[in-house]
Amino acid sequence: MPFALLYTSHNQIPPAALDEELAKVLEVSLTYNKANAITGALVSTPTRFAQVLEGPRGAVMAVMQRIEADPRHRDIAIVASEMIPQRSFPRWSLAHIGMCAQLDDAMAKLSDASSRPPLPGDVSALWKLMSELAEAQFNADPSRST
Repeated sequence: MPFALLYTSHNQIPPAALDEELAKVLEVSLTYNKANAITGALVSTPTRFAQVLEGPRGAVMAVMQRIEADPRHRDIAIVASEMIPQRSFPRWSLAHIGMCAQLDDAMAKLSDASSRPPLPGDVSALWKLMSELAEAQFNADPSRST
C-alpha cells in the first residue's frame, strides 16, 4: 500500500525566473521519482505550490525533506499524509499542472488556513481536482506522461 502526502507552500521564485526554475525542478524530480517509485502531481502558480507525492514512505519523506530545505518555498504545510489503497497519479512520475483559477482557489483555502487545521473537504477537493486535471492531460496527450 503506497504512502501519500499533499503539501502546500508559498512560491518564492521571482516571476521572471519561474519558467526556468520550474524546468529545473521537473528535470531533477522526474529522474529521482522514477528511480524511487514515486508518482504524483505538482501545481505551480505565481504565488503557490501544491504537490501530491505517493510511493514508498521513506522515499516520499526524503523528497519532503528536500522540499522543506528548498528556498523556493515558504510556509510549507503538509495538509494530508496517509497510506492509500491505490495511487491517484499512477501514470505520472510527476504531472505538472500549471495555472488554473480553480486550483488557485483550492490552494488558497489550504494555504490561508495557517491559524486552523485544514478542513478535510478542502484537502480532498484539491487532491481530486489535481487528479482530474492530470488525467485530462494524459487523455489529451498520453506521450506527456512520465
